Parts: sequence; structure tokens; C-alpha cells
Amino acid sequence: MDKLKITFGIITTENTQSYLNDIIGSIRSQNIPDDSYEIIIVGNCDIFNQHDVRVIGFDESQKNMWITKKKNIITSEARYENIVYMHDYLSLASDWYNKFLEFGTEWDICMNAIKNPDGSRILDWMGLPDDRIYGNVVLPYDYEGSTGMYIPGYFWIAKKSIMSEYQLNEDF
Repeated sequence: MDKLKITFGIITTENTQSYLNDIIGSIRSQNIPDDSYEIIIVGNCDIFNQHDVRVIGFDESQKNMWITKKKNIITSEARYENIVYMHDYLSLASDWYNKFLEFGTEWDICMNAIKNPDGSRILDWMGLPDDRIYGNVVLPYDYEGSTGMYIPGYFWIAKKSIMSEYQLNEDF
């Protein structure tokens, strides 16, 4: 397999940036080769551009916490085809990169299990409200349904080509 190249796109605001150093540390601790990843932060923060971090300021007066716009900026600015979209309060598990290498790249949009720091499951794979069995609850990982489910917006991985073609609706 060719080297997996990844853009980590993190959205933040100056009021919610307190975990950015932890997030950056969790990415760097994956031991991804330097030429195979970048970190883009969209939003106003106290982090400065570094060898692997690019900060893109954002005028919050346009629309407070305009999440969809920030994620579309990540898509347009990403150097790599594989983009991890994440909010500013999540960190990667210590073995994330190695597990992701094992999983491979044969997907358009991908979701990982998301855990709280104590190891408990967070809302990572949900049933839609109209699903009679799994509506508004966390789905089991072996759920085989093909409709009535969604992934949360605070973490997912997608191909740049897909997200460029199907941009997020900035009215939300």
C-alpha cells in the first residue's frame, strides 16, 4: 500500500480552543511520517503555524460557530485526499494510525468508534428518530441496516474528492 496521507482538519473558536495542544499532541504521537500528514485548524486560536500546523483564522461575526463553512474551508485547503474532520475537543487514541492503516482506504466516507477518556462509548453511530428499533440511540457496531442511521458531525473521515463534490450545506 502507498503511504497513507492525511489532512487533519480541526474546527475551533477562541472560546473552545483549550484542548488544541492535546489534540495536536495526539496526532503527532501517532508517528505518521512528516511528509504524510498536515494539521489545519480553522478558527481563531492561540496556536501558531508550525511545520505541520496551518491556522486559518475565521471571522465569527459572519455567523457564530459556522461549523459547515469551516469544514468546507478544510476541504478546499486540504493537501491530501484523506481528510479527518474533527471538533476541538477530541483526541486520537494512541493506536489510531496503525489501526487505520490496517483498515485501508477503500471507502468514500468513513467513521471510527469514538470513546470517552474513560473508555466508554460516545455517540458515534446513531439511529434516526423514525427508526422503530434504533431511533435516537447508539447503534451496535454490527448493525447491518442501510437506512435510518447517521454519523455525528464532530468526527468523521472522508475523501477530499467526495467532499468537494458534495459540500456541506452552509445554511446550517
